[in-house]
Amino acid sequence: MKIGDYIHSGIYAGKYNDYHIICSLKEYEGPVRFSWYQAVEYCQELEMALPTKEELNLLYKLSKLVPDQFRTSRRSLYWSSTERSSTAACFQYFGDGTQIISNKTYGSHVRPIKRIKISEYRALT
Repeated sequence: MKIGDYIHSGIYAGKYNDYHIICSLKEYEGPVRFSWYQAVEYCQELEMALPTKEELNLLYKLSKLVPDQFRTSRRSLYWSSTERSSTAACFQYFGDGTQIISNKTYGSHVRPIKRIKISEYRALT
């Protein structure tokens, strides 16, 4: 399996820590932007996860390899699960890859991921 391949209703983004990271093809494309709290809840509803800032950076790099799957991402900010305080978290601008800390009530986009433990899913390697 290589980065950019389609698998499990998503796109393989690579490895981070002990997990394979699968980027969901279910990017929310509605007119509403999510607060950080809503982004976490949305990912849980999909039985997926909000990516950490490191995982989100994998998705940013992936967006350069398979731009057709990231059409709406090119100039968007995406929440990460990485918190800086009880009221602030990190997000990433997909225009240039900059990571920013913001208030959790700020409206931004969400790109859910699925984590598959490497030791439990050797078929991806």
